[in-house]
Amino acid sequence: MGDQKAQTILEQLFEQYVAPTLSMIAKEKWKHVTPIKDFAMVEVMCRILEGLLTPDNCPPGSERDVYEAYFQFAAVWGIGGAFGSDKGSDFRKAFDGYWRGEFGKSTMRFPDEGSIYDYFIDPTTKKGEPKRCAHWNTIIPTYTHSRAEPYANIFVPTMDSTRILYISNMMLLLKKPVMLVGNAGSAKTIVLNMLLRALNEDNWMFYNISMNSFTRSFELQFMLEAPLEKKTGTIFGPPGTKKLIYFIDDFNMPAPDKYGTQSAIALLHQQECYGGFYDLKKLTMKKLENVQYVGAMNPTAGSFFIIDRMQRHYCTIATPFPEADVLKHIYMNIMSGHFEIFSTQVKEMCTSLINAAVGVHMAVADSFLPTAVKFHYQWNLRAMANVFQGVVCTNPGSQIGRAHV
Repeated sequence: MGDQKAQTILEQLFEQYVAPTLSMIAKEKWKHVTPIKDFAMVEVMCRILEGLLTPDNCPPGSERDVYEAYFQFAAVWGIGGAFGSDKGSDFRKAFDGYWRGEFGKSTMRFPDEGSIYDYFIDPTTKKGEPKRCAHWNTIIPTYTHSRAEPYANIFVPTMDSTRILYISNMMLLLKKPVMLVGNAGSAKTIVLNMLLRALNEDNWMFYNISMNSFTRSFELQFMLEAPLEKKTGTIFGPPGTKKLIYFIDDFNMPAPDKYGTQSAIALLHQQECYGGFYDLKKLTMKKLENVQYVGAMNPTAGSFFIIDRMQRHYCTIATPFPEADVLKHIYMNIMSGHFEIFSTQVKEMCTSLINAAVGVHMAVADSFLPTAVKFHYQWNLRAMANVFQGVVCTNPGSQIGRAHV
C-alpha cells in the first residue's frame, strides 16, 4: 500500500466517509456501548484495512472502487462496531439508516435486505470484477452436537458470533487487543473462549483472569506473572517461542480507590504503554514480551466503563442480545442433537418445546422490566441456558424419558 495512488485514494476516502460520519455521531449524540474516542475508532479502521488490503485482495495499482469496498467495511466496523442494540435506543439501527442514506450511491453499496452489519466483502470476487457483498449467513460453520461435551462448553455458531470472530481473529494477528462489551448473558466469554481455543497450540497459549471488585494491582500482577518465565535479566515471556494471550474477563469490575483510580486497570495500562511493570521488591522494570490481551466487559456492572486512555488500545465490539429467531436456531441445534436417540414422540416435541420457552422468555423480558425497586429483573441468555441445561440431563432411560415414551 506504499504507492502514491493508494495513498491518494485512501486520503480521499477518509475525507468522504470518516469526517462526516464522526460529525453526525457527535451531532446526534449516538452512544457506543462504552465511551470511545474518535481517534480510537479511526485506529481500529486502519487495523482492519491493514488486514484486508493484502496483495491478494487489493493488488498494487487497483482502482478506487476496490479500495472503497474494503474501506466501507472497515468504517462500518471501526466506527459502528461498538454501537449497541436494545429496546430503549437502537443506535446500531440508526447508524445503519444513516450509512444507507448518506452513502447509498457509492460504487459498492450494501444490499437493501437486512443491515449493513450483515455483509462482508466477498473474497471470491474475480480479479477485475467489481467487489460485491456476501452475507455472513453463507459462512456460518455447521454445528455438530456431541453428547459427551459438557453443557457449559456447547457453542452453536450464529451470524453474530461468526462476524465477531472474523474481526477479532484479524485483530489478534495484527497484535491489536480486542474487547467485547455487552450485557450479562450476551455470550461474550463464550465467543472469546472459542476464539482462543481455535488458535494453533504450537504457536499460542492463553491464560484466563477474571476480575472482581476486590482485584488490586498487586494481585493482578501476581496473576499476570504466573504463566511467564524469565528470558533474560529483566525480560519475561511465555514458555519457548509461543505467544501468550491474557483473557481479562469482567474488565471494569475492580472498585475505584478514594482517588477514583482502578489500580488493576492502571497496571494493565502501564504494561500496554510501556511494555511492562515494576518488580514490587527490586523496583526495577520487568519487560513482557510476546503477550497480548483480549477482554470482556458488562457496561451495566462494576464501574460501567474504564478510563478512555485504556479503552483506546482496544478494538471494541458490541455483543447485542440475540433475537428470538437466533435463540430458536441455537436451541434447536442443541436439542435436536440431544433428542436424536429418543423416541419419535419425544423428538416431535422439540420444536414446540423451544418455541414455548423462547416465547415465555421474550414475553417476560418485555413485561417485567428492571426498576429501582426490582433491579433483579435481568432476563438474559443465562435464564434460557438454565432451562435447557436441565433438559439435556434427560436420557431415554430416565423417568422423564419413560413418561414420554
